[in-house]
Amino acid sequence: MAGAFTSVPRQTPVSEMPTAPEYLIVSFTEQGRAAAEQAWPLDGTAAGRHHIHRPAAGPDAVIELREQARQARVGLRVLIAGPEADVFAASSALKEAGMVDEEITTLITDTGLRRVYCTHCRTTTTTRSRIGETVICGTCSRELLVYYHFSRRTASYLGFQVDAEEVP
Repeated sequence: MAGAFTSVPRQTPVSEMPTAPEYLIVSFTEQGRAAAEQAWPLDGTAAGRHHIHRPAAGPDAVIELREQARQARVGLRVLIAGPEADVFAASSALKEAGMVDEEITTLITDTGLRRVYCTHCRTTTTTRSRIGETVICGTCSRELLVYYHFSRRTASYLGFQVDAEEVP
């Protein structure tokens, strides 16, 4: 078998970024900032380069990114660097505002945290559990299997009750 199928978005090598009139660089954590700096120097001298740095992709950061995407002109390219959970949440927000995959490059610095969408209560829990392991839902307390299916819309892995068919 050539490899297991996954719906997790693939990273585009930063070296393959097309030339564009304007770039938005988004970084999360200091590790993300360092990776973005290495990929695209953030010295401020390059015209058309804007940098947003936040500790995490919390609600305020997501709102800010949606607004940036809504105000963007044709040709904007975005580099998002940081932990997987933050990068995918930011990418989802940009796509929700109208951007497409070809306009967004991701640079993941840490795959330790992932978001898991509970199919039972429809909330998201952040966890260090790997695909195939379980996590307790932070809202409904069900034990969820972290499934390999990834939703680009919710920026999370699918989670469902591990023993659903056994529970009365």
